[in-house]
Formats: sequence, C-alpha cells, structure tokens
Amino acid sequence: MSSNIKIGDDAVRVPRLELGGSNWVLYKDRLLWAADAKGYRGHLDGTAREPIAPQATAAQAVTAAGTAAPGAAAGPTMAGGDAGAAAGGTGSGAGTAGPVGGAAGAGGTLEAAAPAAGVTPDPTQVAYEADLAEWRKGEANVKQLIASTIPDSLFMKIRAKPTARVIWEALAQEFECKSRMVSVDLRRRLQEQKCSDKDDVRVHFAKMRAMREDLAAMGQSPSDDDFFAIIMGSMPSSYEPLPLRHLGYLPTHGHRLEPGRADGGACG
Repeated sequence: MSSNIKIGDDAVRVPRLELGGSNWVLYKDRLLWAADAKGYRGHLDGTAREPIAPQATAAQAVTAAGTAAPGAAAGPTMAGGDAGAAAGGTGSGAGTAGPVGGAAGAGGTLEAAAPAAGVTPDPTQVAYEADLAEWRKGEANVKQLIASTIPDSLFMKIRAKPTARVIWEALAQEFECKSRMVSVDLRRRLQEQKCSDKDDVRVHFAKMRAMREDLAAMGQSPSDDDFFAIIMGSMPSSYEPLPLRHLGYLPTHGHRLEPGRADGGACG
C-alpha cells in the first residue's frame, strides 16, 4: 500500500511503512526522494536548522530606552509651559508667556512620541522572522509526510519528538535493525524452498521471484548467479535436466535467461 501525499502543488507517492519493517529500505529511499523533490530533505538529514534569533544591538537598546519613557524628555518643556501659564495668569488678557509656554509643552510631548511611531523595523529581525516561518513550514510538511505513511501505533511513539530530524532518526534506529533481521529470515526461507514432483513449476518459480523482490526491497537481493543456484537446488531430481537447459546457457541459441524469466523464456 502507498499514500499520495500532496505537498505544495504536486502529489508524491510514498509506500506505507510496514510495522514489521519488511519494506524499510524501499520506504526510506522513496520518502527521501519525495522530500528532496519538494526541497525539504534538509529537515531529514539535519542540514536545515532552526534559525537563531538575532541579539539586540547597543543602538537598539538606546532607542528602546528613549521611547519607553517619553515623559522624561517632555518634563522640562512642560515645566516651562506651566511657568508661562503661571506668569501670564488665567485671565483672557494674560500675557503671551503663558500660551507660548503651554504650546511648547504640548510640542515637546509630540516630539518625544514621534520616534516610537516612526521606528524603522530592524532588517535583521525581519529576515529572522521570515527564515523562521519558512523553516517551520518545512518542518510541518515533512512531519505530515512521515505521519501519513506510518502505522498509527508507530505514530503514537514518535509524535512528541520535537523535530522531523529527531523523528527520522528514531525510525531509522528501530527499522534498520528490524530490516536486517527480516532479510536474514527471508533469505533462509528462500534457500529452503523445494519443488516436489507434483508441484506446479511455474507457481514455484513465481513464489521464488516474489521472495527475491522482497529481498531487493530490503537492499539484500541475491545476485543472479546466487539466485540461479538457489533455483536449481530447489528443483526435484526428476527436473535435473531442466535447470541445465532453462536456467543455464541454451546450447542451441547461446542465450542466458534473466532471473525474472526463469519459467522458460530466454533473453537475447
């Protein structure tokens, strides 16, 4: 079974990981290729790392301190304004010192607040936030790709891990060992296959080819010569001439069979 996972605008096809690990090698390569096709392989091999937040510079610290308490800068000017108001009195015929002082006080407050409203965003911080958003998007896509192609019981084991890289390492650690054990057992069973006089030879060959393909999915496919030897050893004594004629060289044509054609067809 395989899953069609849509990442971005395109769908990628990845086989579902068997719980026993029998298709781990095939699954691993297919998933790596799928992630690479979308530009996310770095989240699996560790080359795509979370961006580091920039440190505040000294100039930024001074600016922050100046805009944090605008009343400190406005205080002296406001004081002048209050003095002017006191000198001019409160009547309508008061001198000009009061209104002028008051206007200066109001102007001081506006000037102190202006830097806070017009501060230019720090380019380093803006770039960091953009990189962080892109990294998180990649993490989410790769995690979803893995989660959609593994059994639920396995998902429950890895769901709390922090990054796609850590999840992938946990899967590899578990299934690399399982895959080796399964391949050793399958290779042993392949070598123990026997075809009796009453068995259908074609069915026997088909079964052995299927076992070889399973081994190939685990990265442990026997060589052509080894597979020929295993097939010949699996045949009953009454079929002894058959392997020599059909599995070896055909004297009359000089052709040799490919492993997938062990049921009688010759390859030119």
